[in-house]
Amino acid sequence: MCATPCGRSTFTLKKGLSMIDGTRVRLRAYGKSDYTKILDYLDFETMKLYRGELPLPPPLDYEAKWAAQEYKPNSLYDWAIETIDGGHYIGGCGYARVDWPSRVAEINIFIGKPWRAQGYGREAVSLLLDFMFKQMNLNKVFLKTWTFNPTAVRCYERCGFVHEGRLRQQIFRDGDYHDQVVMGLLRQEWLSA
Repeated sequence: MCATPCGRSTFTLKKGLSMIDGTRVRLRAYGKSDYTKILDYLDFETMKLYRGELPLPPPLDYEAKWAAQEYKPNSLYDWAIETIDGGHYIGGCGYARVDWPSRVAEINIFIGKPWRAQGYGREAVSLLLDFMFKQMNLNKVFLKTWTFNPTAVRCYERCGFVHEGRLRQQIFRDGDYHDQVVMGLLRQEWLSA
């Protein structure tokens, strides 16, 4: 189902930072040098794929605003994604909107354009899911994506997500309205895969 054997991740603490190692990628805490690289990846096409707002260029102080966000590990957390071979920063992933009583959270991911369609995103999602189900003891993880991003939909399907709903004509891009797809994965589905 996944590019790497699902459930085969190593969660370690190195130099005080949480790291999750896979076969080809590592999820780690963001560092200051990552913020300028984020801006390099936020071209118009990337903004259009990943963001629900208008794909406007980020402000000059974007990296400082992102870095200054209040750290709230119980409700949201973002990891940097880097390659194991070479330690290249290639994107980010994380969780948001954790509903602790129901044990449900939403995930997000972005991969920089030069690194897309090479299996890195699928492995990063798998590592994130493994952490969320086995370490955070969540029951369900869900996400939202757009119908104009079929590569993402296929990636999520390969990781076990199922289509749970569709918000029709939810976003206007390139002169047309597009649907938003809601996908979900349950703990027992992940653990039995």
